[in-house]
Amino acid sequence: MSECPTEDLIERINKIISNMVITIVSAVAQIELVSILLAKTEDKTLLTIKVENEHRSISTSLVSKLTKKNDIPLDTKNISIYMTSLLLEHYNTKINCTCESNSLNIGLTIT
Repeated sequence: MSECPTEDLIERINKIISNMVITIVSAVAQIELVSILLAKTEDKTLLTIKVENEHRSISTSLVSKLTKKNDIPLDTKNISIYMTSLLLEHYNTKINCTCESNSLNIGLTIT
């Protein structure tokens, strides 16, 4: 019995969210708030993850590693970021990141 497209999409979203949370927690120190917003357009699913720390600046290194998979040094510190990048690529997910001093916004478009 084959899965219906909705179940497949839900499975992909769940995998992406769980991997992104693990990656963020391993790469960003002292997170105070993580919010996740899921929206659906006609043919795309939009996932927005916002990370905030009111008392500490967030490093931009995670942004560059998530958006430039080929530049990630493959070591124990970066392996989860690399694997998450491979998952996003496998699911044809486009990523857009912006980092301000105390917040990180990650926009994912799942097609």
